[in-house]
Amino acid sequence: MADKIKKGEVKVAFCPTTNMLADFFMKPLQGSTFKRMQSIILNMPDTDKTSIEHRSVLENKKIMGERKENQDATSIKMRTLKNARKEPK
Repeated sequence: MADKIKKGEVKVAFCPTTNMLADFFMKPLQGSTFKRMQSIILNMPDTDKTSIEHRSVLENKKIMGERKENQDATSIKMRTLKNARKEPK
């Protein structure tokens, strides 16, 4: 192979690991890497939006959980203040 390269019969080009299409057939790819390779090999745009929708649903649940925790903490503080005012000194 080195002789072919020296003679100019073969040209070696750099290919980043993220663009090595053989990985699709040789490795168990996951997530966005799998989706990207699949769309390149099948020459079809990725139309599956479920991962984005699921992520937004999970993010919304997280935000709502944080809001609920803040509301709970606020209501406990309010009750504590009210009880402190009612107690005779």
